[in-house]
Amino acid sequence: MKKSFLICLSLIVMSQLKAQQIPLYSNYFFTPYIYNPALSGSQGTTEATLVHRRMWSGLQGSPETSALAINGAMGKQRIGWSGYIYSDKTDILSRVGMYASYAYHVQLSAKNVLSFGLGAGYVNQSIDLASVNVGNRLDPVLFISPNDRGSFDLNFGMNLKIDQLNIGVAMPQILGSSVKYSENYGGEVFFNLIRHYIGTAQYDLHVQGNRMVLSPYVQIRAADNVPFQFDAGAMFAMKKYGFVGASWRNDYAVTTNIGYYLTPQLTLGY
Repeated sequence: MKKSFLICLSLIVMSQLKAQQIPLYSNYFFTPYIYNPALSGSQGTTEATLVHRRMWSGLQGSPETSALAINGAMGKQRIGWSGYIYSDKTDILSRVGMYASYAYHVQLSAKNVLSFGLGAGYVNQSIDLASVNVGNRLDPVLFISPNDRGSFDLNFGMNLKIDQLNIGVAMPQILGSSVKYSENYGGEVFFNLIRHYIGTAQYDLHVQGNRMVLSPYVQIRAADNVPFQFDAGAMFAMKKYGFVGASWRNDYAVTTNIGYYLTPQLTLGY
């Protein structure tokens, strides 16, 4: 039983080495700085966003993510800043992260801007051993204390704005930190934060002046020993009313977005 549990536990942990680790959101348009710190303060306004996401609702252990983010600019919009905290849980595995980011925007010309961003944070990962189903509840591996481990993390990003076109690249979890969880039962078990690579492209097509904007976009994500993933979609925003959008995630899902501007300062989206 001990060996069986160790194998299962190791496979669960190692499965994170072969899959995307960073949380997936469907609101890239509103919190792009979560993926790329270079986009912090890119709109020149201060804003806060609250996000809750749940997949496969009703199934035990279904993925659930919540995040609170804030973003702004200063120094005549040359400097951008952002911060966010998130909780990401799938079955017995959970992560809580806190990040702060700094961006510097270089005005190349009237409509062209080159941005650099760096984010630093702390990620705490844990395994809920109390929820593991085993025959022997007295198995010593279930009483490892503490059940969580934390690590420091860095994110880096760049973005080039050419008129209405944005092209960005980012490297979340650039340090690839490795945190030892246990040395018991024949080997070491680690939490590993693997380096990710993200590329994005978005074009804002203005309709009837600034009253409506159609924004097609593509995002590509990759990590070491992981097949790349990509999203492709578009968002249509009406200045006085709200927005609608849709995207496709390869071999995975179709996402739709809809939102309404309750006031000039408050938006509700689903």
